[in-house]
Amino acid sequence: MASPSSAKRKRLTHEVQPVQAPTRGKPYFNNGNIILAVENTHFRIPYGVLAVASPIFANLSSASESPTEQVLHDGCPVIELDDSAEEWGHVLWYIFERRYPLIYFQR
Repeated sequence: MASPSSAKRKRLTHEVQPVQAPTRGKPYFNNGNIILAVENTHFRIPYGVLAVASPIFANLSSASESPTEQVLHDGCPVIELDDSAEEWGHVLWYIFERRYPLIYFQR
């Protein structure tokens, strides 16, 4: 029988970094039905407003995975984007605050 001191666990050569919870970007609407995940920031917004703002936004959901493969967070489908969270924050602020006409976001 091996002694307790000889049954040591191997040390890991790398440390595992804890997963950081995403931060809530602005806008983040409690009644939103879709989440845009950019970097480590989530924007929860009404999808219909994006679809009206631009045909590009209208096609966001069709470019994501099938409904059985969708990632959900707080009951909303998550669409991951590669852009800057700061840039998306500005775009969404312009859309939802209506400071500028939506024509700027259309073709």
